[in-house]
Amino acid sequence: MSVLIVVNIVLSLVFKDHYTAAQDVESVILYGDDAKIEEYPFYASLNNCGAAILSHVWILTAAHCVENVDRSQRNYVWVGGESFANSVRVPYQRIHIHQGYHKLKGVPVNDIALIQLSHPLQYTKKIRPVKLPNRLKPNTNLSFVGRGIDEGDSGSPLVSGNTIVGLASFIGNLGCNNVRLGFFVNVPTFVPWIKAITGL
Repeated sequence: MSVLIVVNIVLSLVFKDHYTAAQDVESVILYGDDAKIEEYPFYASLNNCGAAILSHVWILTAAHCVENVDRSQRNYVWVGGESFANSVRVPYQRIHIHQGYHKLKGVPVNDIALIQLSHPLQYTKKIRPVKLPNRLKPNTNLSFVGRGIDEGDSGSPLVSGNTIVGLASFIGNLGCNNVRLGFFVNVPTFVPWIKAITGL
């Protein structure tokens, strides 16, 4: 059973370019714990990844999570729950992958995408948008919201309070119990692109 997990991280690195690397993740994790969706109502799930609610109709995730989506099929985002079983399933109609997205030796670059929902979300205490950032200050306390820091957590948000500052892009493939390296998309770098597409 998949549950929502929050890991608090003290980030003493300044995001550089489009990525930051959290080396030896275990040494900077303060604690990880099950969370209630009311604490992180902006969290959303795809079949294989996490995501974040930006508005009534826009979802933010990693590009590699949606690059191979069969657009001839009906596709969904799940919101408002700690697991798929207690979440609301919402169809989406359009995917916008960043024009600079590519893979460099298997590692995603500019790994960010927007999903446009087929109909607007109704906000509740379990479904709310995350805020877009200005920039990240060093030594900021961050929380990673996902299903357990694993491959299925790509696209999941890294937040400061209710402001998104990163998206999980690449988790070192040493296995869930031995993760040593993770890369996060530096969301502040992409805010102009996000605003240009969404109008937020």
